[in-house]
Amino acid sequence: MEVSPNVFVSGYDHLVTKEVMWKHFEDCGTIYKVDMMESAGSGRFSFVEFTDAAAGRAAVANKDRSILGGRSLRVRYANRKTNTPHSSPPPLPPLPPTIPIALSPPPPLATSHPPTKTTTPMPTEPLGPSDPTSHWLFASTTPLLTPSYLAGISFDVETQLRRTTSWYIIDLQRKLDLPRVASLSAMTYMNRFFMLHSFSSHDRFLVASAAIFLSAKVNERTVKLTHVADASLKLATDAENASSTITLPADMDFIKSRIRQYEVILLNSLSYDVVVPQPHLALAALADRAIAQVDMARENVLAVADVFLTDAIAGIFPDCFRIPRNEWTIGTLALQLTSDELAAGALYLSCRFHRYGSFSSIYVFIYLKNYYLCLSMCIFI
Repeated sequence: MEVSPNVFVSGYDHLVTKEVMWKHFEDCGTIYKVDMMESAGSGRFSFVEFTDAAAGRAAVANKDRSILGGRSLRVRYANRKTNTPHSSPPPLPPLPPTIPIALSPPPPLATSHPPTKTTTPMPTEPLGPSDPTSHWLFASTTPLLTPSYLAGISFDVETQLRRTTSWYIIDLQRKLDLPRVASLSAMTYMNRFFMLHSFSSHDRFLVASAAIFLSAKVNERTVKLTHVADASLKLATDAENASSTITLPADMDFIKSRIRQYEVILLNSLSYDVVVPQPHLALAALADRAIAQVDMARENVLAVADVFLTDAIAGIFPDCFRIPRNEWTIGTLALQLTSDELAAGALYLSCRFHRYGSFSSIYVFIYLKNYYLCLSMCIFI
């Protein structure tokens, strides 16, 4: 079957012009023309026609899920004759009202680049839809301009917003008596969501509430929406200097409707990729292999490693390594490392914490800025 040189592009906002679209795809090959259209059902979409099929393949391979104007693009092959896509993407629900945050703009930069994703070796089998290496691992070797940074939120403020929102999710999980896996998945949803959206455009407390509500469903520990709304309302109104639209007195039905709305927005933003690999499961297997070779207290080592893992997902972990202030990295290691790498690093740090220093070899290192994280299985004497 011949591959069409035409590609169908959707998922961008009204600020993207034909010239911007042309410039975004010109590195894939020679472009013949760009047609921008709009429909009531699917919103804005475009057809980019290249002069050869190889350029069309490069556009689908390299530009699908790329960031343009703070939005994640969907790029698919288009039908050569009818100039229509193979499958039309579902329309996104209407976004909630914009809630701006009064913050000083970031210092001007010489150039602007979309988030750079890591390049991973091609496996023998295609990556599954829930494999984190398919879409959700971002490089830390180049400056990463997130939507929040482009909206005028400094890196330090964005990092603090991610951390406090993660703590808010943990408090929600405890109030709702949910398993901890629900809060870990919800924190991952939240961090991924704000790689595509700005903190200034969305209420982070409502996003966190929708994330824990969705995570409870995914982990088969469903909770009533009324309970989520009530717990979220109490936590948000008690938070000091809470930058949220939730205030007392509030209509509970309104809060519930907003959480339902954000649940749909989360699902669309995550492309329904809601199965999150849990590093705590990998940690248990690694600990069994390591502790079987030496005499160490398994419970104590796992307890400390568990704290490292939770902090890594919540966005606290990088500070443990004293990252230089002039360096730019993402606020959470869960967006940079796989679950196996996080588990191996946490196990190593836990052993170092307990002063088990008789390592004969540690054979995988990942270099992150000016510090390194020891990964993979540790072999003990």
